[in-house]
Amino acid sequence: MKSTDEFNTIKISPQKNVILVVLAGRMDTGGAREAVKKFKKGVDKLKPGFVSIVDITTYIPVSEDVHAIFKNAIKYALEHKMSRVIRVVADTPMSKIGSVEFNRIAQELDYVAEQVNSLEEAKKMLGWS
Repeated sequence: MKSTDEFNTIKISPQKNVILVVLAGRMDTGGAREAVKKFKKGVDKLKPGFVSIVDITTYIPVSEDVHAIFKNAIKYALEHKMSRVIRVVADTPMSKIGSVEFNRIAQELDYVAEQVNSLEEAKKMLGWS
């Protein structure tokens, strides 16, 4: 398990070929860069066709600079043959705003993210229940 700080976590499972990213609270550019660095290291340990689960239920969007940093990370994952993105979003105003930010990145990079309301639902989609 790799953790950027007490609010943001990145876990990889080479056996399941999955990376789980949990973004929580506000993140400045320094925190975003550190998270992306760990994310890329995690991606490098996975095989082509890996799945990303991104939990943004408590993430608070901050700036265009952070948006650009996250876009770079997703582009890196796509270049390394990420096959699927499952985004976990809560039914709260901030989570919905975060979802709009990540939907914009998906549109800019031409990929589709499936959206669910809980980590348990994401796991079920992968047949882990």
